[in-house]
Amino acid sequence: MAVLTREIHCAGVEQHDALGLLRDAPDKIEAALTRGPGAFVVYRLDPNGARGVVTDSEPRLERFVAAAEYESAPLFGFCPATIAELATHIDAGAASLKKGG
Repeated sequence: MAVLTREIHCAGVEQHDALGLLRDAPDKIEAALTRGPGAFVVYRLDPNGARGVVTDSEPRLERFVAAAEYESAPLFGFCPATIAELATHIDAGAASLKKGG
């Protein structure tokens, strides 16, 4: 969420739109996790109409990216399942360090 907040700010997204994106982000993350490991959350950070999508469809993602590129809008995306898996490994590593220390 912190990185998303920074990217929204750097892209110059209007405050009202930025707050909407941040408010909806947890639901988008949950939707991506429900869809499985191939699902992405991708934001088009167009100052004149920022929006985000959840997709596990490569054609849909390609259309979304093409539209953003056409408008020269910045993109920000991530795979929540990969982040969750990484967090699990970090937690396991931290737990093993505590046992050994």
